Amino acid sequence: MKRFRMWLFPGISGLLLGFLTLCYATRTDALAAVTVTPVWCWPLPGSLLAGVRWKRRRVRGLWALWAFFSLLFVDELRPLLHPLRWLSAPSTAVKATGTWRVVSLNCVGGDPKAADEVRAWKPDVVLLQETPNPESVRVLAEKLYGSRDDCVLGLDTAVLAPNLTSMPLPRSLQRYAVVVQTPQGIVASVRLTPSILRVDFGNSECWKAHTENRQTRRAELRAVAQQLPREGALLLGGDLNAPAGDGIFTELTALKLQDAWPLAGLGWGNTIANDLPIHRIDQLWLREHSAKALIAVKTQYSDHRMLVCDLER
Repeated sequence: MKRFRMWLFPGISGLLLGFLTLCYATRTDALAAVTVTPVWCWPLPGSLLAGVRWKRRRVRGLWALWAFFSLLFVDELRPLLHPLRWLSAPSTAVKATGTWRVVSLNCVGGDPKAADEVRAWKPDVVLLQETPNPESVRVLAEKLYGSRDDCVLGLDTAVLAPNLTSMPLPRSLQRYAVVVQTPQGIVASVRLTPSILRVDFGNSECWKAHTENRQTRRAELRAVAQQLPREGALLLGGDLNAPAGDGIFTELTALKLQDAWPLAGLGWGNTIANDLPIHRIDQLWLREHSAKALIAVKTQYSDHRMLVCDLER
């Protein structure tokens, strides 16, 4: 019995580690109820379950495995591996020579004051989600670029940039996506179906609901991807309503798009909620663009943080 008690909690820790590694390595839709949870929630309780008796080699091994799990899957640790990126961090005052700036923001129910916050960053391209009324967006475009025509609006998203041209989408996609042609290439602003909040894991309906919710977002992203060219400069971003590394992003990697955060992220990149950001659901994905720096900025009027990304021209 004493031996059983000695191995009980380390055993639970090991089983949890194996299960979570399977979940986050595969990101299958059937396990969406687990992977919607922030990865960084798991290593501390898992390590505590392993115990603190450092003289035992197996406990030290479990701690090392939890640390390796963190390095593999905890998205928030990535900027720590590239400390020199801070030398090129964006600021509101200036843009580095030879760069162009993309800003993305969810405007929380269409608040014009939230949208107006992007102006301080002097963006070359703006992606908005939960957009304000069309008149407010056109006024913002005029303030930014001098013309009320420098914007394209969908039902819930918009792109603002000088010299842009709208690319037609099926009406079913206009509900959550806008795609335009700009001098820098094709740009898409997207807001996918929000995730659900259910943690009654003992109920099979919880797992089913999370799976179906993930599949809805996957279908939406696939539908947008099918409208995009397979080659050339492309930027897709916005409120994707999926955590970093989510399984739906295979739809974007199939287009040779890359998540800009591992490439150029600085600081704490999570964007929701604004005051307590635990998830990075607002993202930018790139093809044939080189990201120099990407930050998530706390906002005043939105419940999301704003993404500010400087790209090489």
